[in-house]
Amino acid sequence: MADQEGKDIRLDEKRATPEDAVSVAASRLEERLHKRRRNTPPCPVGCELGPGRAVRAAQSFNYRYEAAVDEYLKLPSSPTHNCNGDEVLYKAAHYIGSFTKGLPHDINGEVDPSAYCKLLTALDSGQQSDFNKVPLGCKVECRNLENPSENCECTVSSRKLEDPQGSYSFDLEGADSHSLEIPPAPTFASVTEVSEILENYWMALARDIPFIDFPPSALVPSDIAHKGIDHRRDGPLASKAIVQGLAPRRFARVG
Repeated sequence: MADQEGKDIRLDEKRATPEDAVSVAASRLEERLHKRRRNTPPCPVGCELGPGRAVRAAQSFNYRYEAAVDEYLKLPSSPTHNCNGDEVLYKAAHYIGSFTKGLPHDINGEVDPSAYCKLLTALDSGQQSDFNKVPLGCKVECRNLENPSENCECTVSSRKLEDPQGSYSFDLEGADSHSLEIPPAPTFASVTEVSEILENYWMALARDIPFIDFPPSALVPSDIAHKGIDHRRDGPLASKAIVQGLAPRRFARVG
């Protein structure tokens, strides 16, 4: 009644019984399962699937090598790193336009030029021995409070330099830091720098005012009196510029 080899399984419509129909259906199902098992590749097993460790290591080396060669070939077109000239301009004025936090300062808050020069030497060489020679500022304790200029001595360093050798590190992800360009900071005597300092003072005056009360506060007018002083923005420095990015309005009374 049916081809037992499963090539063309059919029922005899005149003589077929229910048992014959079940038998034919089972045969057709078995044939389909047989074909599926025959065409399906075996399922991988094991703890480490994919290419072996040696293949992976070779592929990783090739990718990194090609990326390194490609970046090296682009070096002639890499940007130059310009500065704003303040370091040279104010060299005779205790480098007043430069970042000197952590170094020794005099009573007027001006950095010790020799200490700053040692920091520049260390930054130029990158050697740990040169960084060890950079003097740090200290907390001064005076035994005679009536005459602080006498019997005063440094006890412990006020702070340490934070990651001064960071520019000598390398990152294996993305472009090298020295192949990217950062525009120089505004000069110390520029209008832009004045606006930034003004914004800092304005924030200090308004630090005890909840953000939600900024517009009606006398300390936070809608527009600053010195219109046009900020060349970074389109128009005068507005009160919203003080808190941009700090907190959304619904959290205005927090902090």
